[in-house]
Amino acid sequence: MKEKIIILNKRNELLAALAYRGLGSINTRVLSSLELAQHALLRQGMLMEKEVIGNDEQIIYLANAIKDIPYFNKVKAKDIGKLLTSINSLRQLITSNNEEEAFACNIQKGSFALKNEAILQAYRNYLSLLKSNDRIDMIMALRQAIARAKKSDLEITIIKEMPLTALEYELAAHLGEIKEESIFDLFDTKKTSLQIADYRNYYGNKNEAEGILSKIIAKGKPLDENVVALADPSENQLFYDLAMHLNIKMSFGMGIPIANSYPAKLLKLYSSWSNEGSFGSKPLLQMLSSVYFNQEIFKSKLRSFSNGKEEALFYQTLGNLRLTNNQEVNNERLANYEKAIRNSASYQDGSAQLLGFIDNLKTVSSILCLGVEGFIEEYGIIRNDNETVRNLDISAKKTIAKEIRMYQKMGLAAAKETIEYILKKNICQGTSKPGYLYITSIENALTALKQELYIAGLAAASYPGAPKEDPLVLDEDYENFNGEDLTSTARIRKKWEQLHNLVELANCLGNSIYLSYPGINVSEIKINNASSMLFDIYKEEFGTNKSLDDMTRHIREEGYFEPHLFKTAGIGEAYNDDLEIKPERKTVNNKQLNIRKNYFSPSALGNFFSCPMSFLFNNIMGISQPDDYLPYEVLGANEMGTLVHSMMEYLGKHQDLSLEAFLELGRKAFDDFTEVKVPLIEDDIQKNRDDFLEMLANGYRMDKSHEYELALAEEDIKIEHESGLVIHGFPDRVEKINGQYVVVDFKTGNRETHIDDDVDSCLQALLYALILEKKYGYQISHVEYRYLRTDTIIKCRYDSEIKKQVDERLFMVKKAIDEGNLKPVVMTEDDEKQLCRYCKYGPICGKEVSNDY
Repeated sequence: MKEKIIILNKRNELLAALAYRGLGSINTRVLSSLELAQHALLRQGMLMEKEVIGNDEQIIYLANAIKDIPYFNKVKAKDIGKLLTSINSLRQLITSNNEEEAFACNIQKGSFALKNEAILQAYRNYLSLLKSNDRIDMIMALRQAIARAKKSDLEITIIKEMPLTALEYELAAHLGEIKEESIFDLFDTKKTSLQIADYRNYYGNKNEAEGILSKIIAKGKPLDENVVALADPSENQLFYDLAMHLNIKMSFGMGIPIANSYPAKLLKLYSSWSNEGSFGSKPLLQMLSSVYFNQEIFKSKLRSFSNGKEEALFYQTLGNLRLTNNQEVNNERLANYEKAIRNSASYQDGSAQLLGFIDNLKTVSSILCLGVEGFIEEYGIIRNDNETVRNLDISAKKTIAKEIRMYQKMGLAAAKETIEYILKKNICQGTSKPGYLYITSIENALTALKQELYIAGLAAASYPGAPKEDPLVLDEDYENFNGEDLTSTARIRKKWEQLHNLVELANCLGNSIYLSYPGINVSEIKINNASSMLFDIYKEEFGTNKSLDDMTRHIREEGYFEPHLFKTAGIGEAYNDDLEIKPERKTVNNKQLNIRKNYFSPSALGNFFSCPMSFLFNNIMGISQPDDYLPYEVLGANEMGTLVHSMMEYLGKHQDLSLEAFLELGRKAFDDFTEVKVPLIEDDIQKNRDDFLEMLANGYRMDKSHEYELALAEEDIKIEHESGLVIHGFPDRVEKINGQYVVVDFKTGNRETHIDDDVDSCLQALLYALILEKKYGYQISHVEYRYLRTDTIIKCRYDSEIKKQVDERLFMVKKAIDEGNLKPVVMTEDDEKQLCRYCKYGPICGKEVSNDY
């Protein structure tokens, strides 16, 4: 029995489909044109004379071929693949023995000489590089088989509905006897009158995917008896999402977008950190703390931390250093960090702890310098949730590493656009499998039909779409190569033929056929028209005299909440029917707060009088407001305050320092800080340094304006007040002057928010005075707010009248806590502070603010 060879270059399941129907698949082989060339040579005792390179290597060779061509000087990674496809499509139209001569002759006929000359030069450079490296590509391999193999008794079948290129046809004709068959002949079936089970207009793409799955599940047939053919490739993602959410087994003939994998999500975070994030602290910590990053392996390489506070400080330090993926840069920053910490040990606390981070920082540096492909390979997570996601993650990790290395060989770095191109790929192209619903394209569905066929996405914009010329190889260029079938209009016609062939074959095989389209483009909120092809099919079924209005009346419209995959659809239907939906309510006693602690700092108690609800969230419930991420700041407001306070504390303990010595020490402290927290823009350092030194100079002058004895500085003190509240905190400084004590609070802000002898604005310092009086018996004369930026001092006396007002406020706080009466502050647009404008609790406090906020 003579072997039958069918040439098919597209991914297909033809043999499985024939066997499924008990048709002749024995002694039949389905080969691509390259496989046919290799098979023919092997049958005659020969092999390819040179190694045949794959598509990835072809892209690398072409990338090197265009390096010195000015026309392509701004080409990106994705453009090289498109250029290769365009050049190869032209090469496969050439059947003469001298490909290079024919290519040059035809390409130079085009109207756009500059473009075509650049394409010709790229093509010649590409061939030259292959020759010098002793390699051939697939097209050269086909020509080699034509040149070397003799005609044999091979029976080569070409499927009429899946035509070959001119070169492939030449190969087949040279190697054996060509037999052209229709796909209908292969399946031993004849065309019959068309019958479509359902025409449907869904509200949008998401509803279309849900509606199809609802119908498949409701019919109760095994999943593997159904095939979903997508006209709109974007719906592939919707079906994947539903498969994961509902745990439905699906196989994807078009593959799964790589962006769904954990390694790809980690790659996106890596790009955010290394490209647009400029190695900033927030994108780095987001990457290292993400679920896509293998925390277990990472932490096993670090020295363990004694407690959570030390670990948090380490990650803060790591972020501040702005380590990069360049080992040389990192080594310099780590050396500067170590030197800065040792320098600051004499006047700043915590230096020993920061020095203890050195080994861990070096370890992290080496991890970040693995290169993007090594980083993803080692730290990308492989999930074991199910077979689909496991295979997806494994494939993604391999694909990312392979693609990145390929681009590196092309001389292209892992820049943002390169990574974005990788993240748009589809991987894990599957075949129909027992027990799995098969999701594929219209083109591939032709060889994968079972019993039920759903064709989705038949909106005019998606299928067939408008004719679009290839920007590199224009329709005119294809025509010059006798490639009229590759022009933009011909490609649209081919889409019509593919859909028509699929519907006819499915109908002949007895499939139930369901056609649908999304009637609304939900993202743009506009009407989607049905594809003209849908109208053609309708007329073929019901008669050519049918009008568009007839089809519109025939198509069933399915509303937004009609698919019942999720319980929420019932709620939506009830809403549409104007039914009242009442939530189940339970009575909760909110009068008594379950407070774990009754001790607060003076600043926390001051927060109560700014906004009781903010006090509830922050100081009782422990919900911190997120810090603003300001990557371009050299020093944030809190950091500037901390550094200034440490210097003023040092000055209080070393009152014999001269101004020059104090400022020199401050300059050194500032420079050391910028080695520990590396700024993004170095040019901004000088201005921040000048501002810092000006505050120190003002503080020094205030310090020397009177004689004092340092009684207390940055020491934790605590008392229990008669109200039941425990108050504790660290006063900036307590000075003893002529037997009385003064509480000093240093301020580094631009705005003066305190008022002389005003209890409410000076409450924080007055509470420190209260603590000192009760704990140590200090006789406090007054409190002072020293504004170092504006060189201003604001005072508030501490006498019996003030003490009474302070006590009243503490009892007020305790009562509000006990009664659970912590409501948002009443704030208006005219309020000077406008606290709501800057408060991060807006989404959870329930207070409505104007659009201006």
